[in-house]
Amino acid sequence: MAFLEGIISLGPWGGLGGDHWSYRASGGITEVVLRVEGNIKSISFIDASGLVSGTFGGRGNDPNDRGEEKKILYNLSVISWWNFLYPDSRKHVVGFHGRCGYYLDALGIFVPPADSHGSISAGQWGGPGGDPFSFRVGSWIKEIIVHEGANIKSLSFKDGNGQEYGKFGGKNANDTGEERRVNRDRWAFRVSKIHNWDIWRLCWNGGDTSLSFITNLTTRGPFGTATGTSFSVPIEGSVVIGFHGRGGYYLDAIGIHVKPGDIEGTISIGPWGGRGGDPWSYITNRGISQIVINVGSNITSISFRDTTDLDSATFGGKHPNDIGERKTVLINWPSEQLTSISGTYGNFSSLLTITSLSFTTNRTTYGPFGTVSGTPFSIPINNNAVVGFHGRAGYYLDAIGIFVKPQTTI
Repeated sequence: MAFLEGIISLGPWGGLGGDHWSYRASGGITEVVLRVEGNIKSISFIDASGLVSGTFGGRGNDPNDRGEEKKILYNLSVISWWNFLYPDSRKHVVGFHGRCGYYLDALGIFVPPADSHGSISAGQWGGPGGDPFSFRVGSWIKEIIVHEGANIKSLSFKDGNGQEYGKFGGKNANDTGEERRVNRDRWAFRVSKIHNWDIWRLCWNGGDTSLSFITNLTTRGPFGTATGTSFSVPIEGSVVIGFHGRGGYYLDAIGIHVKPGDIEGTISIGPWGGRGGDPWSYITNRGISQIVINVGSNITSISFRDTTDLDSATFGGKHPNDIGERKTVLINWPSEQLTSISGTYGNFSSLLTITSLSFTTNRTTYGPFGTVSGTPFSIPINNNAVVGFHGRAGYYLDAIGIFVKPQTTI
């Protein structure tokens, strides 16, 4: 999520193809026009003043591949069918953004800012079924209660003050699953000098089929059956203060609310990639104005420049015969700010390395750079600006993650 003139951008979700597009309505959105046949060919919008957005997607030359027109009319500014992306129905959608070319490749929404919590919301992952839920604790999460079987039946939680949250899901009286409890001792984590609590990583496989909770001491799970599409949210040195998602007969979808666990107010997310090379870290108190990537069949190295023209070290690029081609991303700070990254990692020359990278700002997406192959990674992150990077590097860029800082509103 990012702020655009007081508006929050959620997503986009979808592919990396096509070109970036963005649409902000001058009034409420009254009509959405889709062209559909097998997939979404294109989308366009009409606002309350009758202004038409233009068509996003549908650039193919084949007149027989334009799809059938479907119109959705609205009398209200709240577009409720987007609740699976943003479960707070008190917020209304004021625009859309994404990527498009021959078809509609990716789609996200613009909504007004939420209340100030000093936190970001990551996710959700899973399906659109069930009812939305969301909670933040006032203390710390002491216990997670999982009911599992072939999938995750339900989740409930208890905080350090004894207050209970949930159950979320578990409405099928004939299939409630077996109870598992994940407990933690707050003080054991403090002694280890990990900032307070919590779940470093939340792993999800196949919609509502399995979950693992990974802390600094151990992995709890997987609960359920690890099948289907997987995701992970590596979050270190931060505080998970709640969960959100959807639940009905089972746990349909889940995401997390996170706030900084250090005095600098930054949250570490990732890294993604391999375990080779040496660990590296770069963080700036200023904005990031330039990213230099050296690219071959994979990402060979990366470096940064902040808004005071201070350059970072070069991370990776130690292979003398494979330094790659230099690519530069210029970010027009402060009107443009880096908000997220995405990419892929896979095997290259017997190493697990970063094979491609894209950089997303509040204006556009740069990339992908490298070869889009292997395992994709991306994360929808809300209320943040990227203030640094970390990972592992040697001959190539082995792994990468980001430091983010929440942007709050009053």
